[in-house]
Amino acid sequence: MRPTALQRNRTATTQPRPGIRPGPLRDLADERDIRTVVKTFFAEARRDLLLSAVFDSVQTDGGDFVAAMSGFWSSLLFQRGLYCGHPCDKHEMLGLTAAHFERWRELFFKAVDTHFSGASAEELKFWAVRVGGVFQERLAPTPRSA
Repeated sequence: MRPTALQRNRTATTQPRPGIRPGPLRDLADERDIRTVVKTFFAEARRDLLLSAVFDSVQTDGGDFVAAMSGFWSSLLFQRGLYCGHPCDKHEMLGLTAAHFERWRELFFKAVDTHFSGASAEELKFWAVRVGGVFQERLAPTPRSA
């Protein structure tokens, strides 16, 4: 049986991961920190074999996009109300699959873990699992056995 994203998250945050710099990391504190996570994630996603085609098909390299995504995650984590909209609607025409969502979660967790550690970092990953699950259920549902 495959571990759930939350189970992998617990394992990932207690064991050293390749590519993560050694030493103590501070926790997420503000919108600037969220922007760091978003920019790190998008840099990795654009180089990823599976996700690059998705991210190349939409305009994600402008500052407006980074600001919108940073506002979205800040609104969830810090309850600042910086995002207004329906993010799931913007993803409907992208042809996303369960594999896309799984890879997205992996890269998002890596982006968080590369720069931050602490309660807010863990909460951001929790929100990523929740948001990703909702998006996947709506956009790329997996068939359920009868």
